[in-house]
Amino acid sequence: MNTTANSESKYLHFADELDRVRTKNKLNPRVWRALRMIAKAYLQNNPIRIIDLMQIAEIGSPATIHKIIQYLIDQDMVAIQSDRHDGRVKYLIPTSRASKIFRELAAKM
Repeated sequence: MNTTANSESKYLHFADELDRVRTKNKLNPRVWRALRMIAKAYLQNNPIRIIDLMQIAEIGSPATIHKIIQYLIDQDMVAIQSDRHDGRVKYLIPTSRASKIFRELAAKM
């Protein structure tokens, strides 16, 4: 197998694993995108505020994003953390369950 075919095969295998993990955890594309954005911001030491996520139109309307946030909380994938200095500001933080999902995928890369 040449290098290009090998790379394509590895990618397709990973894509299959991604689909399997998303299906197992009941994560539709919008929910998955939101969870990835929350986790990425957190890992960059810049947790995303609820209000900021609500304004990202590519995920959906504010009402859709609100439902996504509630779903992620209900599934124990995201928690809300209040700002230490201003309790009105709320951050979305990935939970250990979300971290486990990302570690599972990382192991397949």
